[in-house]
Amino acid sequence: MIRDLSAVLGSAHRAVLFRYLAALGGYAVAQGLAVSLLVPVLGDLLGGDTGGAARWTGWLAVAVLITLGAHYVQAMLGFRVALVILTTLHHRLGDHVAALPLGWFDGTTVGRLTRMGTKSVLSIAGSCAHLLQPLVTGVLTPATVVVVMVFLDWRLGLAALVCSPLILLAARVSVRLLKRLPDGWETRVGEAGTSLSGGERQRVSIARALLKDAPIVLLDEATAALDPENEAYVQRSMEALRERSTLLVIAHRLSTVTAADQIVVLDEGLVTEVGTHQELMVLDGRYARFWNERHRALGWRIAVDTS
Repeated sequence: MIRDLSAVLGSAHRAVLFRYLAALGGYAVAQGLAVSLLVPVLGDLLGGDTGGAARWTGWLAVAVLITLGAHYVQAMLGFRVALVILTTLHHRLGDHVAALPLGWFDGTTVGRLTRMGTKSVLSIAGSCAHLLQPLVTGVLTPATVVVVMVFLDWRLGLAALVCSPLILLAARVSVRLLKRLPDGWETRVGEAGTSLSGGERQRVSIARALLKDAPIVLLDEATAALDPENEAYVQRSMEALRERSTLLVIAHRLSTVTAADQIVVLDEGLVTEVGTHQELMVLDGRYARFWNERHRALGWRIAVDTS
């Protein structure tokens, strides 16, 4: 990506990109240093050494101010790089279009050219803020924390070093779905994920709810028509959601709601029973009959007539 941006800018503007990368690296290191200084501050506070905590807090304040200044500098340089990219791409695009024959222009090509000169160019210009910054800070900030931890407390530094491969392993496991897709991140999944399987769509929706940390989550037939593997994944995700959000589940598959704090049974639009799974089974009403019928159905077998 950096190589591509450097090629786009050319030798005349390449220095601007490198200055931005240097400022971004300094910001990431300063951020890691500020985070690391929380360790001695909290250590002295918990140990009762308020004087030591005050001294470390002073250093922490200095690190935070440096981080804020570095963030401002890299942000301003990022805007400058984006403007240079916009200007350079528009000039190159204009020079190329001016050399095209008039017969090349029709309704389709003009539409594509318009999108290229507006949306596509803006996406490339915004890559510094939306792609480069998270990438650089995501690598350099944790690395800085590990290095500083080694000097502050070798045990914490060692723990961070040991956990680093586990984080990388988790990242590799998390992209297994992407590896199955033909074009990775670039795969078109259709409107609302129509090209994904039902289980994959459900898991993506629950993942979005987990990331959003929504206070209330409504799941409508979350496990309907899922295979056992995807149902197990969705069930585990629902358990994670229960710990942080109010979870409302609409389901006909009773295994989905057995662990619910409160089950509400609807019959012809009316609430007929309310309680936990155990309470409703003891009540021996509509829910219990439905549960028993489902369990009896699990034992059904196709008989073979050998006569």
